[in-house]
Formats: sequence, structure tokens, C-alpha cells
Amino acid sequence: MSEAEQLQPDDEPAIQEFLNEFGKRKPPPTWRLGRVGPANNNQIPYVSGETLRTKLDLRRVQNLLNALFRNWDKPAPDADYIRKNCLRTFAILLAIGYGRIIYIFAKHPNLHDQHLPHLQEPQDFPSSTKVNLFSHFYEKQWAFCAQTMKYDMGYRLPPNIILPILNMDVIYEEGGSATMYKIQVDEDYNELQPEDDNDRRIRHQHRHTFALKTYRTKDARKYYETESDAFKHLRHNNRPPQNIIAFYGGFERENMYNIILEFADGGSLDEFMERTPAPPDSNQLSVFWNQFFSILNGLAIIHGEGNEDGNEPRMLLGWHQDINPTNILVKSRPNASCPYDVHFKIADLGLSHFKMHTSGLGKATDKDTFGTRAYGAPETYRADFHIENSTLRVKQDVDIWSTGCVLSEVVTWVSQGWDKVLDYRRRRREETYQLSMPREDCFHDRWGDLLQTVRYVHQEDVERRPRHDELTQQIIDGLINEMLLPNEHRPNAKYLYQKSKRTINPHPQSPPPKRPPLGHSSLSGGSSYLEPKPTHLRSNSLSSSNFPGDLPRNRSGSFHSLSSVQNNQNRREYQDPKYYSPSSQDENSYFSPKSVYDVSNEYVQARKVDNRDPSLRDHRPSMNGPATLSPTSETKSTRANKSEDLKPPPALSVDEGLDYIRNKLPFPEEHLMEELQGRDHAFLVDNSTSSGEYRLQMKKVLELLARKVENADSSLDLYFTAPYRKLKRQNTNAILNEFDSTGVREMPNIRSCLARILDEYQDKLGKLRPIGKLKHPKTTPLVGCRKLSLYVLTDGIWQPNVDLVQEIQTLVEHLAEKKLTNKQVGIQFIRFGQNPQAIRKMKRLDSGSGLRLNIVDTTPANGNVWKMLLGSINPWFDADYDSEDTESGYKGEPDVVGLGFASVDVLDK
Repeated sequence: MSEAEQLQPDDEPAIQEFLNEFGKRKPPPTWRLGRVGPANNNQIPYVSGETLRTKLDLRRVQNLLNALFRNWDKPAPDADYIRKNCLRTFAILLAIGYGRIIYIFAKHPNLHDQHLPHLQEPQDFPSSTKVNLFSHFYEKQWAFCAQTMKYDMGYRLPPNIILPILNMDVIYEEGGSATMYKIQVDEDYNELQPEDDNDRRIRHQHRHTFALKTYRTKDARKYYETESDAFKHLRHNNRPPQNIIAFYGGFERENMYNIILEFADGGSLDEFMERTPAPPDSNQLSVFWNQFFSILNGLAIIHGEGNEDGNEPRMLLGWHQDINPTNILVKSRPNASCPYDVHFKIADLGLSHFKMHTSGLGKATDKDTFGTRAYGAPETYRADFHIENSTLRVKQDVDIWSTGCVLSEVVTWVSQGWDKVLDYRRRRREETYQLSMPREDCFHDRWGDLLQTVRYVHQEDVERRPRHDELTQQIIDGLINEMLLPNEHRPNAKYLYQKSKRTINPHPQSPPPKRPPLGHSSLSGGSSYLEPKPTHLRSNSLSSSNFPGDLPRNRSGSFHSLSSVQNNQNRREYQDPKYYSPSSQDENSYFSPKSVYDVSNEYVQARKVDNRDPSLRDHRPSMNGPATLSPTSETKSTRANKSEDLKPPPALSVDEGLDYIRNKLPFPEEHLMEELQGRDHAFLVDNSTSSGEYRLQMKKVLELLARKVENADSSLDLYFTAPYRKLKRQNTNAILNEFDSTGVREMPNIRSCLARILDEYQDKLGKLRPIGKLKHPKTTPLVGCRKLSLYVLTDGIWQPNVDLVQEIQTLVEHLAEKKLTNKQVGIQFIRFGQNPQAIRKMKRLDSGSGLRLNIVDTTPANGNVWKMLLGSINPWFDADYDSEDTESGYKGEPDVVGLGFASVDVLDK
């Protein structure tokens, strides 16, 4: 390198300006403070690449090159090329006084910015006889080469690399073995979340905030690898599950190991209960329980049982072994409806362990990892100091017990507040001390039975719960008592999650349950699981012959009658054996399979008749013969009127349907789907402001129907009312993403939207289209327009004087003109909410519009899924009656024209 190349004209104004800004480490915004050192505790300035690109625009780079090469015989390199390929290198050279040799770096691609930082002197790097140029470059480069934080990073970092961590605060220390920090990552270097991560997509306020866990002991590497591997085991398609704290990557530096985790801004469950009063009304209570029970879905993922999204069970089974209130974290939700609308997530997989499933060996077991003691299962309790460090083998349901204990405390918080939770813990410690157990908090005695305190507090929770709380007793009887059974009888997490959904959101038309089997009810001689067991009757084993919750107590403390028990359990319960073992069937399982309750014809007919308005009974068709047809029902009355037509159609709730789909199981009566073959499907979503409160329910219905009708032969289109938008040939995932990203608007014109959809379809009618892609068009077979099912998801609250009859009438006349049947098009209105005017409006569309072809059906959003799918094209389902309309004030007759009966329109004048 010549002497001229080593002379940088620092007195040039452009260079002087650069050195004043970048040659000296100044406070932000030009310079920021990152982290170096084994524990990331030393702060050092750096310049972000984005700042450099912003400050050194093309004009300024050109001015710098002009200043460097003005009085030199060598030509200056192209400014745009330098800015695109060597900007950071150029800045480093200017900072050390060797800006002129940028032309050498520009000629060699291996010296471009993409290869920074250089850990060793690269080939073609210029040298000098006077100084060690690479040494100067090496030391200066770190200020311009901060480490980009990427998803799933697992780097071994050089000691000098600067991590772009702007803030770092201690959250807590784990007994000297690890420290948890709250860190803020420079947004210019934050690529930790995957592209489709929800926080990244919705720009969550804490999307640049993370938790950093640093392991410090001699076993740091072992702990780091254990926890990192555990999180990776739980991923699906390399994406973290929703109900478990996300793992974004880790790094090692100078024998210190770190993992980067999702930050939960709401703290732990304990902190949430301490600062937040119990839900004050039934709506907020329902929101809380729906969110909280999602941890059971997370636990099912850990246990390898699959999850609610339909992911297949894994061959790798997991144990968490440390479920407690401090390891359930709370994260805020943007646009939350209330303080209880938050994410609850399972955290801390430091004690978790996994093993491959071996079929045919009963429930899987693995070594106990000495997890939580206060919330630990009885089978992990070591009553004697001689076996304190002994190795035990445990099943996955140790986590079910721990979760049941946490749920027990949450119920107490809901019913009586945080102070009672603290008192609950104190009473448990006192009882264990009286039983000569170590003075520590737990939920069981030395024999493995529940403490009397637990039973008493559950009873107090029921008796002292607020008036709006109708769920506490069901949760204690139907969930907690099953979770706190002896280990051979506990159900698995997936079953409990699905049962919790049915408990919080019961189907309104569920039939009465079967009587509990003999031998499992306290009516048959056994004592209730809620009753304290006398000391002299305690067994040294963990077995129990009592079915949990058969005799729930009322507020006065007395036992309910058998009928009350049945009413309290008035929901369908699935007792499929698969719900009781994540790995295989246990021959000695306490639970036996039960079939789903079958609704009898008499039950359905009684429901259809007895709940009707007495003033309408004279209009009802006879069950023994044909009824007189009205003059207006000529077209509809041509259908056969046979007594066997009165058989009620199959019924399926939305939650049940989603359970089948997410478990990749066919529906009962799956053959009915054949009627939808060869049809296109379209969804019109009413995204008005008034329907905003039903968005969660609307998304469930949309997901269920879309997944059910989606197949390679069908077109799946999506429309929105505000503003009118059409998305052609979507898959279900794309539809749900569009639904999530589309906001609400004030009172859109649904009439205009429906008219555009139907007009577009009318244009297709009668036109022939080719089938397939043959080489000779003349030989390509032609068919007519495909049949269409249109599903309108709406709350029925539209602009004044909008009834949609004219638009549908125009389509019907067009169909009749083309000599097409009512099977060509079906319009299914799915109603959300209970607005009486909306109900009357839709019933008018269904049975009071006098259409020549019956192509319209309406149903409530919590009604029969089969009716949603087939009601507009199949008269059997079109005649199905939804009792919800009667309860909400509508007094019209059920539409039975599909069975050959007269249609009776009873409309408010």
C-alpha cells in the first residue's frame, strides 16, 4: 500500500463531518448502547446498519468519495455500488483513517459487507509496512457489526460481538443457577419472531421485549440444552405453540449459556390474581375461564396428545413436572374486551423431559425429576428422608394433578378473592403439620388422599361464590375432582381441555345425560369424594372407588337429589377411551367407554311442540295424518307428506363439529356430505360494528364450515360487507387470516353486497364451461354453471328498511326462467345474537317471502351444524326447528313446508 493511500485528507469538510458524527462515540440516536461480556453486563456503543444507511445517503457517500479522491490520480469507485455493497466497510475505513483504500475492498467480493465481521484476516485484505492494518480494522469493526437476533438462533458468539440489547433488567434469580432478565432488543436487529408470529403481525406493544434466561452453574450447558430441546420438541412446522411460552433461540458466549423467550408482560398467575379483582359479572367470568383453560391445550401438546388445531399426536411424549402458579404466565392481548381477556401460557421447561412412545406397554412412565412439591402429585411424595433422593417412575398425569391444584386455587380466587387464596395455603400448611408431615404446602396427606382443607375450601367456594357465578360448582365437580383423583384414574389433558370448553360454553340444546353408572355414585353406597374421609378409614394406597362429583352440594351444604345431579351435568360428555391415555390403553383404567347420548325421536318432537306459543297449536300439523295446505304453499306442498318424514334430522353443535375436525375424525352421518359434492361455496361475512361482539363465535363457525366444505373440487370464496371485498379461491387458513385482519365498520349496506354476489352468479347461469384441460378444445366436454352454497354470517342488524327479499326474488325468477331447481343455489343465513327484530327479519326471508323456489334457510349460530350446511338445499333440515328463536321472542311457526305441511306466517304488525 503506497504512502498516498495511507493519507486520508481529514481536513476536507465532508470527512470532518463524518468523523464528528461517527468517529466519536456519541449518545443516541447515532450511537446506541449494546451488550458484551460473558453475562452481557458490559455496555458498549454501536451504530446500527439502518442508522448508517439513513445518515449516509447516496449524495453524502458521493461527497465523501469526491473528498478522498479529489487530489489523487486514482478514479473514485461508484458511489451507488459502495452504498449497496460496502457501506459499513467504508465507514470503518474512514473511522480508522484509511478511507482511500475502499477501492480495493470494492474490487473483491470477499471483502464486502456481507462477510463482516472478519474474525481472521481474509484473502486480498490490503497490508501496510507501517501499521498492522487488519488489527486496526478488527478492533473498529465491532461498533458497526452488532449481532442480528434471528429466530431459532443457536450461535457461539465471539467475545467482542455486540448484542443489540438496549435495556436489561433482572426479573428474578433461580437459586443462583440461572437469572431471568427482561430485555429490549433494538428493532433494527430484531428478527426473533417468525414472519407469521402474531405479535409481529399485529405489532404488539411488547414485540421487541423478550425474556433472557442466563445459566450460570457448572451444569449450565446441560440445563441450556435440556430446556432448548424441550421447547423445540413442542414446535409444529417449526413454529412455537400458542399456549406455551415461545422459545426464540439461544446463544453461548464465554461458557455462559442463554435462551431467549417470549416476554409475558402480565407476570405470573399469582401476580395476576393478586392485582386483579375477581371477574365482576358472568360475561367477564366466561371470558376468563375460556382463556385460562387454554393451558390444558398447552399441556396436551407437552404430553404429545396433539392440540386443538388438529395436529397429530407425537411419538415423543413429554412431562412438565413443574406446573405451579409461578410457571403459568400472563400476556396481554391487543384490543382485549376486558382485564380477563389475556393469554395464559405454560412456562419453564427446565425440569421437563421427553421420551419416545413405545406402544403396547400401557401408560408411559419416566424418571421423576423432582419438580414442584407444593403442587406435586401424591406418587412423587417422598415421606421418608431415607428415600428423599430415590428415583421414582411417574406417568404424565403427575402434571394433571399439579394443574388441578392450580385450578383449585384459581376457583378460590374467582369465588372469594386473593386473600382467601393466601388463607387457603396457610390452612393447608397447618393441616400437613398436624399430620406430622414436613411443614410445607401441599394438597394431599401422607397416604395420598386429598387434605380435608381442600374439600372444605371447595365447599366454601360453592357456598360463597358471587350470584353471577354459575360455573364454580361445575368446574369443581366436573374438572378439579377428576384431576385430583389417584393417578390411575386421572383423565388426560386433551380430554380435560375439550370438556372445559363444553363446561364454559354448553350447547343450549343438549339432551339430559344418562344416569351415572352403578358403583360409581355415592347414592349406591360410596362416600362422596368431596366428603372428608375419617382418619381411621384412610387407606395406605392411592386407590379410590368414588366417582368425583356425583353429589355436588348446593349453597346450603346439603346434597342435591339425583335429578339435580343430572341437571347439573346436562351436557354431552365423551368418554372415548382415547381421552384417557396419551400413549396407549391401560387395561386397568378406571373409566369405561360410553357412547354419546342418542336423542330419541320422542324427545325432539316434544321439544318442538311443548315449547311453542299456545296460540299457534291449532296450526300444527297432525302427527297422524296430512295437514291442510295453505293456498300460498303450492310449490312447497308438492313434497311427499309421509309420517316417516317426521324423523328428526341428525344434530351436531359447533363445538362438537370443531372437535371432530381438529381430531381429524369424520362427522357422525358423514354420508350427508355427499349432497355438497360438486358445489362451490362462498361466505359473506357481516363485519359491521354491531356484529363485532360476536367475532370469536363468528370465527369458530367460519372455521368449522370452511374446513368441512374445503376440498380440491370446490371453489371457496370469501366476501366482506364493509367495505365490499371478494377473495376468490381461498383455503381455510387464508380465510381465517383475512377474517382476523379485517376490522369492523359502521352499518354496511348488506343489501348491495348480496346483490353484487347474486348478480355475478346470474351472469354465469346458462353459460357452458369446459371440464379439464384437453389438448383439443373441440373435444373438451362442457357443463353448465356449478351449483352454489352461500353462507351469510350476520347479526341481522342492517340498515333501515333492508330485508333482502327483492334481491333473492330476482335470483329465484332467473333460476325458474332457466328451468333450474332449488338445488342450484342455497342461501343459508347464520344469525349471531338475539335481536328480536333480526330474528323476525330472517324468519320472513325463510318462510314469509312467498318465493317460487325455496332456496333460503336461517339458523342461529349456536344451532345445528348440519342445518347450517344443508338447510338451504335439503327440506329435511330446512324443517328443523331451533328453540332459541322461541326463547328470544319470535312466535312464528317452524318451517315445516319441506315435509309437506302448510307454512303459517305469524309476523308482528
